[in-house]
This record gives sequence, C-alpha cells and structure tokens, in this order.
Amino acid sequence: LHDSAGHRATEITVRPFGADKPVRTRELAAHSALNVSILEVPRGSKAGVPPTLASSVGEGLIGQAAVLVGYPGVRQGPASGPTQATALAAVTIASEKLLQLEPLGIALAPGTPVFDRSGSVIGMLVPGSASEHLLDAVPAPAIASFLAGSAGGR
Repeated sequence: LHDSAGHRATEITVRPFGADKPVRTRELAAHSALNVSILEVPRGSKAGVPPTLASSVGEGLIGQAAVLVGYPGVRQGPASGPTQATALAAVTIASEKLLQLEPLGIALAPGTPVFDRSGSVIGMLVPGSASEHLLDAVPAPAIASFLAGSAGGR
C-alpha cells in the first residue's frame, strides 16, 4: 500500500462489506512477499463478523465454482460511492501458493474475499492478475499463516 508519491501508507480508508460508510484504518503489518496487510479497524466500527478461513486449498477445487463478494474494481458512473457486488468464478488453479479464478461477470476490487460452496474463504483477490481473463488470489492457508505469525506484534 503506497501513496501517489510512492511512500508507504500507514493510514488507509476502507469500506468493509456491508458497512454504511468508509472507515479509517491503520496498517499493523504487511507481508513481505504476498500482497496482504493486516489493518486495525477502530472500536465500534461495523466491520461485521469475520468469515472462516479454509484450512487447506488444493487441486480438488479446480473446476469448482467460487463466489466473490466485494466492490467493483472499476467505478462507472457518478462517484456516489461504491456499490456492493457479487460475482461467480471458476477455479482454474488451486494450491497453497496460488489461487487463480476465471470470473463469470464483473471484475471485483483487490481485497475481495473468495468463498467456496461451503461458505469458507478460500482466498483474497490481489491486484495485477496473470491476464485480463484470470484473477489471482492469495490462498487462505497463506493468509492464515501470515495472521498467525503477526499475532501480538506490529
């Protein structure tokens, strides 16, 4: 997360899915290789209940449907605020290091969670996908490992 001058951003305004308005957050930790950060949400913010992370991601997911719930990646129309959106995707690659999806519909913004058919989060979209027809996501086990390694520290 960098500002327009290339400096590392420490305060980020995000709009949690289902929230009425954006919330100012603070970055607590950033992964050195994955495009993932841990953000601190102020007390009293309506950020919702965090979903369950899948404990593993493997080849059994290839060809399966996934659901993405977030905000459109490209704003269209007046800047009245982002509109929540849901999209379907087919899993094309599934490993502990990479989750790749072929979207069926609109593209959603980086940070969008990817759910499997049981409702577990199997990944999180990252910017800069492999091609215009495929989306890359950080797999849930990599996110869980990062969260576990960052617990208690900044």
